Amino acid sequence: MQSVNIICLGRLKESYLRDACKEYEKRLGGFCVLKIHELEPVALPNEPSDRQIEDALEKEAEMIEKKLAKNALTVAMCIEGKQFSSEELAAKLSDTAVQGKCWFKNAEGETLECEGTNYSGDMQVIDASIGGFSASYFSLTVPYSKRLEASLENAGPDSFISVGSDLGGWAVLGSGVQRTIFTDSGVETTGENMEYSIRFFSIEEFYLEVTGSGESHIRYVRKGGKLYLTAQDAAFTVKFKSFLEEGSMDSMDFSAGETCTIRIRDDGMEFVR
Repeated sequence: MQSVNIICLGRLKESYLRDACKEYEKRLGGFCVLKIHELEPVALPNEPSDRQIEDALEKEAEMIEKKLAKNALTVAMCIEGKQFSSEELAAKLSDTAVQGKCWFKNAEGETLECEGTNYSGDMQVIDASIGGFSASYFSLTVPYSKRLEASLENAGPDSFISVGSDLGGWAVLGSGVQRTIFTDSGVETTGENMEYSIRFFSIEEFYLEVTGSGESHIRYVRKGGKLYLTAQDAAFTVKFKSFLEEGSMDSMDFSAGETCTIRIRDDGMEFVR
């Protein structure tokens, strides 16, 4: 799912405008992860000099740049720009979602290189389409392999790799992710300055989400009816979620190097405390 960050100076004061924003956020929740960052503008005197205005603009620009996600598409909203229709904006977001470069290697040594919706290599591709998890993602179907390694180039906040099998599905999302190895027993992810989310789908209504940031090496292993999660070098949070409800059903925070153990039941999951 795409992430959309709106960075703006100032805050909405009128209640009807705030209510309208909340309604739009709710409606867009099924299509993207929307975050609004309201920054405090630099105060100026009633009759500021050109130098004061310039200094204020520089400070505000620095605040905005700190909120920009690494490798994200940045769109400046200004009156000098081109106005998009709803259809043009939707097409732009869809095209952006399937851009990027990645490489795959399976246990048999076969490789596949993907750039946007183009791909090449000696790994067999059974099907290729835009869609699947979301209408704006490029999906490839390849033969089963015990091990699949994925390497990403300049992973942005909307980078998304998902692998599924009869045992369940794994999905890795976020920026800074450099390499992910998928196996029947789990997933291992490494990267730098990551803002990541790893999800495990095993039961129809429920899924498990692990989130964290920083330089990390995350190991996610399934043995029998339990999951074991460890993140080196950085703290992480584990959440139980349902596709049918908003928010988390249960969650726990863990320190770097600490192992989280989860029991998988037929009707859900639970922490082994």
